[in-house]
Amino acid sequence: MNQTGMNPPGKKRSILFINLYTEMGGGEIALYNMLKELDRSRFEPIMMFNDRGPFVEKVDMLGIKIAIVPYKVMMIKRLIQPRSWKAFKESRRLVSEYMVSNPPDIIHCSDVLTLLLIAPVVRKLKVPVVYSVIFFYEWTRLLAFNLVVSGLVSEIIVSTPTMKNFIRRKTLFSNSK
Repeated sequence: MNQTGMNPPGKKRSILFINLYTEMGGGEIALYNMLKELDRSRFEPIMMFNDRGPFVEKVDMLGIKIAIVPYKVMMIKRLIQPRSWKAFKESRRLVSEYMVSNPPDIIHCSDVLTLLLIAPVVRKLKVPVVYSVIFFYEWTRLLAFNLVVSGLVSEIIVSTPTMKNFIRRKTLFSNSK
C-alpha cells in the first residue's frame, strides 16, 4: 500500500478472513455468501482455519486460498485456567507467525476469541480489522470485546438494526466504528 492508503493500480488488496469454526452455521453461511460476492478483481481473499471441515471444503470449491493454522478454539471464560492460557498463547504464536510471514492488507473476523488471538500481531503490523458481529451470548465475550475493540477494530459490520442498537447500548467504544 502507498502512503495514501490506496494500493497501486492493478494490485489487489489481500483480505485474511479468520474463522474459528469449520462446520456450517449461520455465521459461516453469511461469510460464505460474502466470499461468493467479493470483487476478486480488487481483493484477494485468504481463509484461515484451524482444521479441515465442511465449511473449509465449500470455501475451497470457490477457489479461495485456504491457510490451515492449527490454533485451538476455546471458550473465553476458560482463559483464566492455566492449561487453557498455555494453549491460547501457543495458538496466538501460530497465528502471529502466519500473519508475519503472509501479511494481509485487511483482516476480517467475527469472533472475540479471534480478536484476542490477533491483537499483538495486528498492533505490530498495523493491519486494519473489520469485525462482523454475529453474537455475544455470554458476558465474557462482551467484556473482552469492550477491552479490545477501541484499539484494534477499524470497522464493525452488523446485519440488523437490532444488533446495531444492541452494540451501541452494550459496548463502550464502538459507536464511531
